[in-house]
Amino acid sequence: MDVLSLLPADWIAAPGWAGPLPAVMLAALVSALATLALLLWLGPAWLAPSLRATGRAGQEAAEAEEACEFLLRGSLARPLTEAARGLIGTLDPRSGRLSALIAHLERDCPGIRADLEELMLHGTAFRHHCQRRDGGAYELVGWPRDGAAHLAIRPASEDATALRGARGALERAEAEAALLRGLIDRAPLLAWTVGADGQIDWCNRPYRERFGAAEAPLAEPGGPSAFAHVPEQVPLTARGEFLRRRVGVAGAAGDRDWYEVSEAPRAGGGWIGFALAADDLVMAEAALRRFIETLTETFAHLPIGLAVFDRNRRLGLFNPALTDLVRIDAVWLAGRPSLRDFLERLRETRQMPDQKDFTSWRRKLSELEEGAREGTYEENWVLPSGKIFRVTGRPHPQGALAFLFEDISTAIQIERRYRSELELGQATLDRISEAVAVFDAAGELVFVNAAFRAIWDPEGAEEPRGLGVAEMARRCAGRSAPSDLWTRLTDFATGAETRASFTGRVALLDGRGFDVLVAPLPDAASLVVFRDRGAERGRDAREETALLGEFAFERLRVPAEQAARRIAATIPAATGEASRALEATARDLRDGLAEAAALVALGDGGDDGPLPLLARALRRRGLALEVSGDETRWPGARRRLALALGLAAADLARPGTTLSIRQAAEGLRAEVEPGTPREEGIAGAIARRMTEAAGGGLAVTREETRLVLTMTLPDAARPADAPGRARGA
Repeated sequence: MDVLSLLPADWIAAPGWAGPLPAVMLAALVSALATLALLLWLGPAWLAPSLRATGRAGQEAAEAEEACEFLLRGSLARPLTEAARGLIGTLDPRSGRLSALIAHLERDCPGIRADLEELMLHGTAFRHHCQRRDGGAYELVGWPRDGAAHLAIRPASEDATALRGARGALERAEAEAALLRGLIDRAPLLAWTVGADGQIDWCNRPYRERFGAAEAPLAEPGGPSAFAHVPEQVPLTARGEFLRRRVGVAGAAGDRDWYEVSEAPRAGGGWIGFALAADDLVMAEAALRRFIETLTETFAHLPIGLAVFDRNRRLGLFNPALTDLVRIDAVWLAGRPSLRDFLERLRETRQMPDQKDFTSWRRKLSELEEGAREGTYEENWVLPSGKIFRVTGRPHPQGALAFLFEDISTAIQIERRYRSELELGQATLDRISEAVAVFDAAGELVFVNAAFRAIWDPEGAEEPRGLGVAEMARRCAGRSAPSDLWTRLTDFATGAETRASFTGRVALLDGRGFDVLVAPLPDAASLVVFRDRGAERGRDAREETALLGEFAFERLRVPAEQAARRIAATIPAATGEASRALEATARDLRDGLAEAAALVALGDGGDDGPLPLLARALRRRGLALEVSGDETRWPGARRRLALALGLAAADLARPGTTLSIRQAAEGLRAEVEPGTPREEGIAGAIARRMTEAAGGGLAVTREETRLVLTMTLPDAARPADAPGRARGA
């Protein structure tokens, strides 16, 4: 007897998802449901008779009590039982009995209208198990009867309830199977199962699409696994029961597709397998290898030694520069020593600073490792050999540490030499009397000497370096008389166009005056020099005094030489002529000494007029001095030439007259009233020698009643000063 024939035809229809399921599983499921239905309908033979009788009696009682039957013909519905008439009485009479009944039944059985139409038109019987909203259940049974339709509403029997539950379980199983199949088919991996015979008995959609496998029932073998025999594979570490490997299979374009395959045995023999695409991972690993090779080549050419220690503080990476710097054999380093062994080896080879004792050595190791872990270790190691290493420690991912060893001995020596040169330059400029300041291209003050600080910041309130030229000019302007020099200086130091040097003068509020030179320097820097005019005049006075000393020496030398010649000439004579010659020589020596003393005494006077030394020398000879123009603005060399010219003219002047000196177009010009004619004296010879040394010449001419001495100089083309008179007493 076929158990499937006992079930309605629509109950055993294969579900939509069962097509791909194995026929064995489908047959087993249908057979189990059929067996359950048969037991519920017929009852097992081994059930107690009393139980069957009790169940049947209770069912018949329930049917007699609850039966509700109708005879349907056309659009009429005639109740056949009292319960049916009671139900009709509760329905809306306005729409007709049949329509009202169908509408009432459709609330619990949505497809009852179509079944009733098939029954009334074609005599198709039906049986439905309906669930009320309050949780109760009942059956609707319809069958043809004498050209009409008989509809019975009965309480649900036990077998119907069980069958209803089985159908619900089957529907849920179908939904779950459809959900799982949809998930595994949409999963971004390949999945398959292999039977004991090595043939695939199931695979998901990505597997079928990749390898073109047919979607056959599970009972039919689908061929061997596509990953059973591959041209290239790499074993991987197992995870649990899954064996892992990376395999490469031929791709559609002739290249190779890579997968990570995980396989595990299943009960009853065979395997279950999963495969994830690993092309990106393989390319990333290849890129990583190329990157590591590039880094290795780069590190090999770096002059900086590199040592990387892993999380266990074992040497994992080093470059050739490390072996060259620390003088450690590469073979020993390749043995992956620990960090402490590495540092101990550095200590033994004297490639790190000497430590006084073992305690300080251990503390040094702890500080080094802790600092590298925090990324703050950076120290210069001064080795016993004199080399200097800059050692830097930096943390790396996953607890690793990297140390960089750089030989900075040459850089330190250059830096020290540069610092020494700077200090030497600073000390040199601090020694000169002029005040010097340097501004960079941005107009910021970068250098000043001691003289500058003494003039513009005597209290030492703050360091002037770093100030802008505008701020520095404002401070200097506050200590000096009004002048446009500061505005010109600011424009000069911050200007980008071609700049030319210029000079100027400033006067401090305390009365001191300074000549200022502003000149460009390389790299758009600017130089400012302040020269004290009072100090310049003092230096000129000292040079003029030295000139007077030279005159005094000449006054002594010439008579002494003449005396020597006279004595030499008179020695052979035995007459009294020798005595007279010696007396004349002694007299000349006394006169020369007296004149030399007078010249030296000229430097001790207190005159403040124009050319004060010349004025005092002329006054001793009974002469007056007249200077045309502001001689204080003459350069020191010009003033000394004027002194020599004046003394030369005094030798030719008549006592009681005035000697006039002025700056002419050709140089310097002195005019006197001539006295007794005489040959050129010592002063004239010195003046001529000084003029010729300056590249000029000295000429003596007569203009009417006056004698003119003209000193021609190479730079005489400079415009003369404004005329003016000053007379020495």
